[in-house]
Amino acid sequence: MMKTPGDSTPFSTRTNSEWAKMYYPIIAACIFGPLMLAFFLGGYGPELAGLELPLSFGILAYSLMLAEVLFSTRPRFLERKTGLVQLYAIHGIMALALLVVAALHIVMEVMLVSISNLAIPTAPLGLLGFMFLLISTGMGILFLSSNFIGRSKKLMKSKDTPHRREYALWLHRLSLLATVVLFGHILSIPAIRTNTAFVGLLAAYTLCILVYYIWKKAASHWASYRLAALEQPAPDVYQMTFSPLKGHLLQYRAGQYVFVRFTDSKIPKESHPFSITSQPAFGDGSLSVMAKKAGDYTAKLDLLKVGDLAAIEGPYGNFMDAVTSKGQSPLVFLAGGIGITPILSILKEQLEKNPHREMHLVWGSSTLKDTFYTDQFAAWAKDAPNFSFNLILSREKVAPYPQGQISADYLSSIGVDTLYRKAHFFICGPAGMMAAAETILKDHKVDSAKIHIEKFSF
Repeated sequence: MMKTPGDSTPFSTRTNSEWAKMYYPIIAACIFGPLMLAFFLGGYGPELAGLELPLSFGILAYSLMLAEVLFSTRPRFLERKTGLVQLYAIHGIMALALLVVAALHIVMEVMLVSISNLAIPTAPLGLLGFMFLLISTGMGILFLSSNFIGRSKKLMKSKDTPHRREYALWLHRLSLLATVVLFGHILSIPAIRTNTAFVGLLAAYTLCILVYYIWKKAASHWASYRLAALEQPAPDVYQMTFSPLKGHLLQYRAGQYVFVRFTDSKIPKESHPFSITSQPAFGDGSLSVMAKKAGDYTAKLDLLKVGDLAAIEGPYGNFMDAVTSKGQSPLVFLAGGIGITPILSILKEQLEKNPHREMHLVWGSSTLKDTFYTDQFAAWAKDAPNFSFNLILSREKVAPYPQGQISADYLSSIGVDTLYRKAHFFICGPAGMMAAAETILKDHKVDSAKIHIEKFSF
């Protein structure tokens, strides 16, 4: 499954990790604190006397900017703590905070400089850097994130148009140019350059983060996999199987996803997330992902051909955590449409490693032609004594499947209501379906720690 208009990309959310959001401001504070300490202990020229407050805001703004550049690389250690949805959401919020702090720095400095009749000749560099930040943040809000524009269908449609998104990505990267410009802005002030401790620390932070960013982005363009097989289990559904060009297959857990960038194909060369459908450590040295042909990007998947090269980054996500995976509690999977894709990997692993575990797959689909692997699910239900499969169709009635949606009454009719107190529930599908399923579970007092949700947008 991948993120395009009309289809869905899984990004893990955790109901018990609110505290982990503090990692983000703590990282910014770890940059800001030492810089402030070096600035005041190392000393500065007398011409900056009285400007300590606006200068502190300027250092804070630069610290936030360096942290934002770091966050834009999707650091795995942060994603594992909060999930990619939260990472992008916090990235956006901190970008707005950065603009506010930078604006306050400019306003206070202008006011104090005018009062004290001082002039800082490097102000144009600072204003240029601020303009780059405004453009970068604006592109991120309007075209790269649904956190701020999710309620606007027009903006969401524009956001998910591949060529506009690619254009917005390049403008969003003006934040890197802003970093370089503002670094020059700081160092061009003679009264600051005399503080060698501050300048050295500032240069070290800047160099390390920019080098790390460039390395991560370059690595995401290096083709390391070959498209070994391309199948269509349903008319609009593609399953892509990749094999590594050399070395070993990346290690992943069931339910995770990867970012794939085709480097020599006719489809856009931007990186997109896809759910992994293959079984971890299956032994055939390949990795399979799945997507539905629904949006502008996925509409071009038929241009792919076996042998195409791709760069794969990841894995990401914590839909199925290690503790739950190894446990014995019953598992209930509530899938809507193409939202079944991350569940496929989990089911394959569980049926091999723990075939006697109680598991129930409930799949809601619009029509029968949108489904796939139903024979496989039926075979699993026949062979595994504690596995059941139920399919419900919302837009047509085809025997022997009922017509309707995944509702409280339907779950009761198939016996899932008896598991509310002891099972772990995994929900993945369209936003409306997920919200409805989560409401059902909460209304029936299901422990929030046992509700696992794969969200679709960021």
